Amino acid sequence: MTQAELRAKLDAYSDAEKLAGVLMFMGVPDRWYEPMHFRCINEHISTMYLKSEAARANLCLECGEPVELTFPEDKDGPLP
Repeated sequence: MTQAELRAKLDAYSDAEKLAGVLMFMGVPDRWYEPMHFRCINEHISTMYLKSEAARANLCLECGEPVELTFPEDKDGPLP
């Protein structure tokens, strides 16, 4: 999966919640912010990431790939 494909899948989950009428903050469902979970393209999920100025991204602690904010129920492995 590419970073763009990951972002598109997570955007679809976010859009579905928006249509369901959940509260949003900065274009993301409010409930995604606590507890915060992050997903990388290698299917790792974490509550932490490495902030990298050199990469200009937030990076996965396991593999170093950029991470995206994901929904709280997201677990390791492929997105459902």
